Amino acid sequence: MKNTLSRVVGLLALLTFPALSALAQTEAQPTPPASPVAAPAPPQKQVPAPLQPWVDWALWDDVHRLCPTPFNDAKKHLCFWPSRLELNVEKAGGRFALQVTVFHDTWVPLPGSGEAWPQGFTVNGAALPVVEQGSRPSVQLAAGTHRLEGSFRWSDYPQRLSLPPEIGLISLKVEGAPVESPTWDASGALWLRRDNSTEETDKDSLQLKAHALLQDGIPVWLRMQVELTVSGKSREVDLGTILPEGWKLASVESEIPVAVDAAGKLKAQVRAGTWTIGIGA
Repeated sequence: MKNTLSRVVGLLALLTFPALSALAQTEAQPTPPASPVAAPAPPQKQVPAPLQPWVDWALWDDVHRLCPTPFNDAKKHLCFWPSRLELNVEKAGGRFALQVTVFHDTWVPLPGSGEAWPQGFTVNGAALPVVEQGSRPSVQLAAGTHRLEGSFRWSDYPQRLSLPPEIGLISLKVEGAPVESPTWDASGALWLRRDNSTEETDKDSLQLKAHALLQDGIPVWLRMQVELTVSGKSREVDLGTILPEGWKLASVESEIPVAVDAAGKLKAQVRAGTWTIGIGA
């Protein structure tokens, strides 16, 4: 009996050993590397699908949300930014051209007034009616960059012409002669006839004085006042980085158009006179 049992165990061992050897060889072979698969791009921030039908409802009263705002007034929206106004004035009429960047559908005021109403007005070459909006000739424009052109008619050009306060740069010609230093006041009145028109135009110059006050508290505030004394023609100047390293711009108050780019540099559209820019950080 013992001999028979020993033979059976030996036979099973002989049958099992080749199978185990083959299995061991199979497991010992290296597994070929998987083909590389590019990692999926991180999903962009977006409104989840179940909430998308509610977007318009949630933002129904925030129609100007795409317009930039001043640092110190989140409720005020600057929905357009004008470039240099080109104005040619002749005895029987005048022409103007202006490029405007619009961030959201908005009303854009035009040069002129009830006494000097823009005629033959076009936007990117297409005619568009001019209507009165806020006591000024205006047009409603969609978001984008637009070239505005129009003309004036008069028996003799007026002493002054009303301009939108958003205009900061002007190229002016009166009866074909360039006016190097146009004069217009804070109300937007551009003087076309000047008693001192025969005087020599001052050369371009810019003097800058900066005053700073460190206000202790939680948080600590830095208050700066930049005084610009400008002579010569109207132009855009780069004032560079005004704030010390490590400070973040919080507010800007200015009598003239100013802008801050992504690098924190301050630019201003200046004209002859003395101007003050207030900065908070």
